[in-house]
Amino acid sequence: MADAVIVGAGTARADNPRLSVRGLPGNESRDPVRVVIDSKLSLDKNSNLFNKEMGGRTIVYCGEDATENPDLGDNVKIKKAPGTNSALDLTWILKDL
Repeated sequence: MADAVIVGAGTARADNPRLSVRGLPGNESRDPVRVVIDSKLSLDKNSNLFNKEMGGRTIVYCGEDATENPDLGDNVKIKKAPGTNSALDLTWILKDL
């Protein structure tokens, strides 16, 4: 029922979620876009969120001053959001989505 599911980097590290739809028959389910707020691009590239076999596409929002550009796969898009590595502009992120 949702187009996207948003999770922060801390929750992603602690829970390693899939953020996918499971348990619904056939074509009734579709995976939402997985959105990760990871200001420092610190998540492990082996996270379930980056595995396209475990869900839909993923958008990672990071700070403008994040320097790394990890290769997280062809289903992952990295977008820089206004703010710093400790406080991204969530209003801007929601409007961007």
